[in-house]
Amino acid sequence: MKNNLAHAMPVTEAVAERISQGGLSGLTIIHINHLLRDVLGLNEVFVGLGADLVYVPVIYGQRELPAGLPYPSVYTCRVKRQVLNTL
Repeated sequence: MKNNLAHAMPVTEAVAERISQGGLSGLTIIHINHLLRDVLGLNEVFVGLGADLVYVPVIYGQRELPAGLPYPSVYTCRVKRQVLNTL
């Protein structure tokens, strides 16, 4: 993931490299953000630096949260309600 992160978010990768391994240990991050590949990469950086992460993805369209993430995620889906009008 680091190579992808460095390509997609070079500034984030540079900052992450300057923080020592475990530099975020003891910190809990509640990360609310769109469900995008770059955001999932950023989550991996947080976890790799020792943070306890809870991800709250903003899901839109037909996107689905990937299975097997190494941190807890909290999300819900909106379902269109069908309202029947009777005469």
